[in-house]
Amino acid sequence: MPEAGDSTTRRRPWARGEGVTLIAADAPPDDEGVAQAIREGVARGHRGEVESPLADTSLYHVRAGGETVGVLGIAPGPGERTVTFSGVAIAPERRGRAIAVRAVRIAERRLRREGVRGFYGRAPRGNGRGLYFWLRAGYAPLRSLRPEDDATWFRLPTP
Repeated sequence: MPEAGDSTTRRRPWARGEGVTLIAADAPPDDEGVAQAIREGVARGHRGEVESPLADTSLYHVRAGGETVGVLGIAPGPGERTVTFSGVAIAPERRGRAIAVRAVRIAERRLRREGVRGFYGRAPRGNGRGLYFWLRAGYAPLRSLRPEDDATWFRLPTP
């Protein structure tokens, strides 16, 4: 997990709650487990480089139990006062503890305070785990908002 000099250990939390902390970052954490999770977010067995599918994606390191265990990407849009969770990846050895769902929830709370009113998620069509994740997180599937990106889009229903 993070080295003693890892810059995320010195940055202020962007959001915190439910045993999870999000820290703004310039790049994904330098951790093979998280890198594997990011590649699996594209497709099981993916070996190549992974670039953010959405422009202007901000990255947040996901920390739980004092360790960096994943990364969350958030992009503006597709509409006014909306954001898209462009990806969430948790190291395989830390999965099964609802860390990703909790990370999305604390990000939603922070963003609501900042005036965001609509929340979207996306998962590449070949990523069954990602599709299931968004359903489990309470998001409803939509017709693709950007057919060219070969992803299934989801929206958090408004109360």
